[in-house]
Amino acid sequence: MVSAFGVGGPDSLAFVQILIVGCIALGILSSGRLGIVWGKTGRTSIRVLYFYYGLCLLSFFWSILPVYSAYRAVEFLVMLTGILVAFSYEPDFASAERRILFVSFVVILFTLFVSYRLYGFTFSLLSWHTNSYTATAGMMFCYCLGEYFTADDKRKAVLKKYGLVGLFFLFFGTSSASFFAALAGVTAITILKRKYGLLFACTMILATSLLVGYQFDLIKEIVFYGKQEHEIETLGGRLPMWENLVEVARERLYLGHGFAVISTGRGNVFASRPHNSLFSILLGTGVMGMLVFLFYALRLLKEVFVTSTRRVPGAVGCAAAIAMALVNSLANPLIFDQFEESTLVFVSISVFFALFVLPASKNSGHGSV
Repeated sequence: MVSAFGVGGPDSLAFVQILIVGCIALGILSSGRLGIVWGKTGRTSIRVLYFYYGLCLLSFFWSILPVYSAYRAVEFLVMLTGILVAFSYEPDFASAERRILFVSFVVILFTLFVSYRLYGFTFSLLSWHTNSYTATAGMMFCYCLGEYFTADDKRKAVLKKYGLVGLFFLFFGTSSASFFAALAGVTAITILKRKYGLLFACTMILATSLLVGYQFDLIKEIVFYGKQEHEIETLGGRLPMWENLVEVARERLYLGHGFAVISTGRGNVFASRPHNSLFSILLGTGVMGMLVFLFYALRLLKEVFVTSTRRVPGAVGCAAAIAMALVNSLANPLIFDQFEESTLVFVSISVFFALFVLPASKNSGHGSV
């Protein structure tokens, strides 16, 4: 994709990607539902995402690669809107929930297929290691776990099936970042679940105490599978990179270098790959972007606590999945960065939350969120 705008070598698939985004945009405009979904997302955290990527689009005016930054921002805005329009066709909560879980499963399968095409079939877990489909698997698992105990029998059957699939691929991908992110999602469940929160917390504390006390090497082998000591200490080489990026971010602290690109100031320009959403924000849009992120986090936190307190179906599951995604983004930025495969699942859950969970909370007689 970068090469289409003058960075890197030739990439014939870049123009295919642009064509796909253009077709989605035309589909949105021809659907006649743009005004409907825009109105439904008013005063929600989804609207803040629009504001952030609008700022990314404005970085056209100060980016060293203005067209590239603008395209990447437009790409995310189109995909976000396309998902909103697609989910607006779902007739009810149950149908939309099943759609999210199915989409998550398909994303995992496609990502596995890419790994197969790159490395071939092998029985070595190291060849299947990733921090991409594990993010999707973790979100799916956390959502299902958060909803399972308060669901009816029909929902439980669906949640159990997809939840176990998510748990399997979470471990299969051997991503340490996704393990810890999933733990953050489970922690969110323990906080938000009144009836089952204490049980979750006690079980986690007991299990952790037993395993750390007697099977520390086993935990290390599972969580940091195939990693050497120096890889664990440097977070897979991320810490040295982040230390260098601090200086790069300081060079253009307030507005950043332009969305999705980094400039060293010495004629070197390359695509932004900081492996951390916070650095993506600072490098792309600087302090201005970070302020928008803080507003997003506060708005989302309010929505989560209000809907969970009112025991709206989907609230705890969405909260757990989004918490997992945001923590995972500290190692693999699937939000506040460029659109990638696990971003599709994060955005789908966020859209589901905005279209089917928040309205149920507002209609419960307790007023607006």
